[in-house]
Amino acid sequence: MKRIIAMTLVAALLLCINISATSDAAGLKMSKSKLTLYVKKISSLKLIGANNKEVTWKSSNKKIATVSVSKSNSAKATVKAKNVGKATITAKCGKKKYTCKVTVKTKVLPSPTPAPVKNEDGYYQISQELAKEMMDRDDGHIVVDVRREDEFKEGHIAGAVLIPSETISTEMPKQLPDLDQIILVYCRSGNRSKSASARLAAIGYTNVYEFGGIKTWRYGIVA
Repeated sequence: MKRIIAMTLVAALLLCINISATSDAAGLKMSKSKLTLYVKKISSLKLIGANNKEVTWKSSNKKIATVSVSKSNSAKATVKAKNVGKATITAKCGKKKYTCKVTVKTKVLPSPTPAPVKNEDGYYQISQELAKEMMDRDDGHIVVDVRREDEFKEGHIAGAVLIPSETISTEMPKQLPDLDQIILVYCRSGNRSKSASARLAAIGYTNVYEFGGIKTWRYGIVA
């Protein structure tokens, strides 16, 4: 019995010694195991659970990403992306190492939408997406439907004014008293709207925008 008790005490003592030896690194982990950054951008990293411990940081490739340590807390660091590529950020606490894989990319900026240019008939031809954006602005524009009255009654774009294409000749329509007003023109398929827009431009309207037909309009209509 005494021998069993002695062996138990020795085993417990060895266990305590082992726990003491490894407790310095126990429970620590990197705040992020993977990180994706765009060139010139920064992000923070932290070795969680190491606030009162000495931590050293290192980048495997300083040309791709650098790491700087917080002056107030060595468990915190800032990663800065330098060039496209991959690097590994390592935090060392005692004999244990913790890593974060960093991928640096180049941010692809969307190509700016080119400003519409007047065609040889004196009006702008634009996409329906751009037309919708223009309709959403409070810029004093007017939307003109150049279809027949029966077509208009079946369904039209909200707020549109009916001016049938065949009524547009060489004189200013009474619904359009301002030659410089933004006029957005459409029909059923895009044929009559082009013809009407050319005639409006010939009259002297300076901001005529033709955007096709209602059959491809996907932003809703009213009756």
